[in-house]
Amino acid sequence: MMKIRRIMILLVLLMVHALMGSFFLPGYRVLAQESLVEGLQTYTVTYDANGGTGTLVDPNSPYTPLPLDKVGILENVFEKPGYVFASWNTQADGKGITYLPGDSFILAEDTIFYAIYTPGTPNTGRWDPRIFPVLLGAIGCGLIFKRKTSL
Repeated sequence: MMKIRRIMILLVLLMVHALMGSFFLPGYRVLAQESLVEGLQTYTVTYDANGGTGTLVDPNSPYTPLPLDKVGILENVFEKPGYVFASWNTQADGKGITYLPGDSFILAEDTIFYAIYTPGTPNTGRWDPRIFPVLLGAIGCGLIFKRKTSL
């Protein structure tokens, strides 16, 4: 029973050492060794406009991730006239792995995300008064009024 108690005390003190850095245990010779994790690689994440304009720099790049650490993908800020941003891809032609802003991935090598666009006009949230008559015309053409007749 006394041996179990000493082992428990030793375990508690080892945990204290892990948190605080050192401890003293009367009657025991305690050796502690610290080591840094070696061999970690540093990787960069780059965002390419892929024919668009603008600049997007990941403020956290370069990364030194631990194995299986995930990195979040940034929102798009690039613009390409006549096109709408659709996604990020690991290949410029869109045939690689597709990601959306806010997704995450495991960073295991330097990575370039290419902006992928689809034809169209981005929704800016601004009203264009030139389309109002067209909308009214389209709505008006769809209405059919029936005259009420009585016998």
